[in-house]
Amino acid sequence: MDEDLVEIGALAQRASATNFMVVHAVLAVLLQRLRGRFDAALEVGAGTGYFGLNLVRAGVVGHYTATDISPGMVAALETSA
Repeated sequence: MDEDLVEIGALAQRASATNFMVVHAVLAVLLQRLRGRFDAALEVGAGTGYFGLNLVRAGVVGHYTATDISPGMVAALETSA
């Protein structure tokens, strides 16, 4: 993990960018390559469901179902969906 952070930092420095910008660009490319590849996804222990919602918005997943055993998390999912 530490070596990865060093590589990200070096790439960011070469590109006159921040580490966040490098990671964001990598994720954007990955999501574009995955676009439309999955019809459905199920996330167990979803927390707020934020990650899955972004996969749907990016077009990676067509239908997304999230569940969590915690009543507080279920309430959070219901408000964000």
